[in-house]
Formats: sequence, structure tokens, C-alpha cells
Amino acid sequence: MDSKEILFYLEKLSERLALEGLKGEMALYGGAVMVLAFNARPSTKDVDAVFQPKDRIYRAAREVEEMYDAPADWLNDAVKGFISGQEELQLFLDLPNLKIYLAGPRYLLAMKALSLRLGRGEKDLEDMLFLINQVGIRSVDEMLSLVEQYYPQKMISPKTQFAIEEVFEALAKGREEKNEP
Repeated sequence: MDSKEILFYLEKLSERLALEGLKGEMALYGGAVMVLAFNARPSTKDVDAVFQPKDRIYRAAREVEEMYDAPADWLNDAVKGFISGQEELQLFLDLPNLKIYLAGPRYLLAMKALSLRLGRGEKDLEDMLFLINQVGIRSVDEMLSLVEQYYPQKMISPKTQFAIEEVFEALAKGREEKNEP
């Protein structure tokens, strides 16, 4: 889904909530933020979000799928396992029956780092590299410090640390190839 499609489906979601006399709130993460806020990539396969009222919004999302041919499971809350009590959200869109917030770049980078697994996918690696440059992180230590601002150190597994090291090795290699400092 590109930005126009995502916005269209979110507007239709708000309309479906209005038909029930409901108001909802939603926080977006992952690829949807990369598409909507940063224009860092042209599309995403789904919208990772946490929302309330959960059951009603899921029902409305299924109606949007049926009525407007949205991709199956275009809206999901699988990201909820990576939500931190320290999250930073910014109001993005205030629709009549749905307020939509976006994760800030530092928080989104910390989330991506925490969930990073080697071989997970090219898009995730590209997103991380984009956010590292956006936020201005220059080292593995700075990256780990950023993650620790949002998550307890015990949540940062050795696999995560290794994956972060791999990301910075790839970043350094890319800079060397471009003859950048």
C-alpha cells in the first residue's frame, strides 16, 4: 500500500466508526510510518498499529477490506509486543472519528533495533539505515544507548546486539565505498 491507499483506508475506517457512533485512537509504527512520515519508501504491505477500541476497529477494518478491496489483514496489532512505556508519539491526523498518531523517529529506530533479526528482510534493514541517518546515530554504543532509553537492558538480547553490530558494519562498508568519513 502506498501513502494514498493507507490514508484512504484510514479515512474509510473513521467513517465506519462514525456509523457506529464511536471514536477511536490509533498509533502507527513500522512501514506505515516510513511511508507516511518519512517518504522513505514507496509502500508497505500492512499497517502496524495499536488501537482502541480494539474489537470495533478490527471489525471496521474488515469492512474496509470487503468494501474497498483493501489487502487482507491490512491493519494489525502484532507490533504490540514491542511497545515501550517510554514511547514517543506525535499526532499525525485528526479524522472526525479517529485520531492517528505516529511513532517518532528515535522511538521507531529503537523499536526496529529491538525487533531486528538477521536475515529478517531487506526492508527492515533499509528502514534501520534510513533512521540511523535521520537520527544521527554514529556507533553501536550510541545505538544501544538509544535502545536503552526506551527498553530495559534485559530486553536487548545478544542476538539483537549482534544484529546491530552487523548493521553498523554494513553502514561503515557503504561509507567506505563512497569515500565518506
